[in-house]
Amino acid sequence: MGEIYERAINVLIWLGEGDARSDLDMKRLNELAALAAWSPDQVQARYQELQQSRYLEYSAGYHTDGVPRTVLFPESLTGFRNPTASITNRSWFNRIWTLQEIVLARHAVLICGSESISWDDLSSIGDIVTQGDASSGFTQYPGDEFHRLRVVNMLRGYLGIRTKQDQILYRLPDEHPFGPIEMSVAQTGDSRNIGIATHFFVATTLEGSEPRDKIYGLYAILQRYGIQLKKPDYEKSVSEIYRETAEAIIKHDSSLELLYYISTTRVLADLPSWVPDTLNGWFSWIPGFEFTTPSKDSTERFEFSSGGELSIFGVHVDTVAFVSSEIEIWGLYGPENIADEKAFFEGYRRVIQQFRVWIDFVLNRGYIFEDPLGAFCMVTLQEMALAFHADQRKWERLLGFFSSWITVIAPAVTQSTNHIPNTGHSDEDPNSHKIEEVVSEDDNYAEERRILLELAEVRANLTIHQIVSQRGNYNRLFATASGRLGIASAHLQQGDQVFLCSGMRLPMILRSEGGLYRLISAAWVHGVMSGELWPNSQDDLMKLTIV
Repeated sequence: MGEIYERAINVLIWLGEGDARSDLDMKRLNELAALAAWSPDQVQARYQELQQSRYLEYSAGYHTDGVPRTVLFPESLTGFRNPTASITNRSWFNRIWTLQEIVLARHAVLICGSESISWDDLSSIGDIVTQGDASSGFTQYPGDEFHRLRVVNMLRGYLGIRTKQDQILYRLPDEHPFGPIEMSVAQTGDSRNIGIATHFFVATTLEGSEPRDKIYGLYAILQRYGIQLKKPDYEKSVSEIYRETAEAIIKHDSSLELLYYISTTRVLADLPSWVPDTLNGWFSWIPGFEFTTPSKDSTERFEFSSGGELSIFGVHVDTVAFVSSEIEIWGLYGPENIADEKAFFEGYRRVIQQFRVWIDFVLNRGYIFEDPLGAFCMVTLQEMALAFHADQRKWERLLGFFSSWITVIAPAVTQSTNHIPNTGHSDEDPNSHKIEEVVSEDDNYAEERRILLELAEVRANLTIHQIVSQRGNYNRLFATASGRLGIASAHLQQGDQVFLCSGMRLPMILRSEGGLYRLISAAWVHGVMSGELWPNSQDDLMKLTIV
């Protein structure tokens, strides 16, 4: 099939019958695609126009359950109504075999009812994401097809284009509550490419009628990029196919990037721990790694035995001493919960309780952490905090906003600690807007409504809440024996070891098993992300055989 799509002059992709909603959304997708040709000044002018006509309407509007639209529908903060749900919720966007239709095609058009949009125009929406951030590496990898694969991964589902809209906002310094967020090659002195591993991993979370199809559905695409796999064989075990493919990708990229994605819920019991298991389609949020240098400028070192056993090289720097509870966010804002007030607030109450456990874990263990507030801000906001940390004035301002968010979520914890300064930064937010709402004392969800309203009033609070929610999903905070704060997947346990590995951009959590090691998770650990603990000599590295 791959050759058919490669040789076709044009590929027409039928998404299904349309309706009034999908017709409107397709037209708005075409409108959004036009933004890619606009200058930043034109984008800003359009944003301000939409803000006046729609954002204020959203800000003042409530659902019948009394929850602000700005909380339930964060995409409205950009001035756009989410334009994707009636399109990207269709089955074509969830199937593994459909990837080759657009990745391998010379030209493709998506058709829904009587409306259509070319894939090039749809891709241009993704281009807006990377404008001003070419150092992300996605735009540096040669080959238009690879960029298409990156874009389709981004668009797989409801959050894709919403993220694009948020990125438009991030590029408007006068509108974003924190000011401009820039992380350029000039700032970091780095220009690393992101290999095919990230895109392969995301793609394998899509649906296939048979587990082996998660690999074989990408067979023609991987061949296009020079990754030679063995001929499809449905008699092989799923684990064997996954392992062979992971080894081929690591060797092709000369990179261990695929190992960052191993913190999934394991379904295949006999799968080596270094191979991502995507059969359940879920994984914890991966820490940002584009601009981190825990192993400085070392090169990635790895070996495969004749039997396919992987060994990497690294140094042990710390041990996990305390572990918090995990945060579980996904599904809270789903349509079924938004329509059901009780279900929404019960879920939101659990999330708030989990956040408070995290806040208490950090702030009331001040005897462990040297700078609890700064460490907490860094491990949850990650790239954003890293970008601001170099400028003392910006860093202090970000800490002020972060403190304000903590005060909204856990006022009781805030009052019992001296680690939260009274900065008053929230009052300085130019995007603050007062939302008047009377909360009855008899309301079973009065506390949750208060939090939602206070988050909606100050956009900086809401932005931080969204980022921490995203970074925290299915993850745990942990404290090390040396007093460092970190974040890693929910599979973390006390006694697990923190390693820095040659060439890898994230610390790795390993578990010792009789002289061998099981790979548990990638991590973000405060105080090691810029090479502070990397040894001066490669002779200090130990060989770590992963089972």
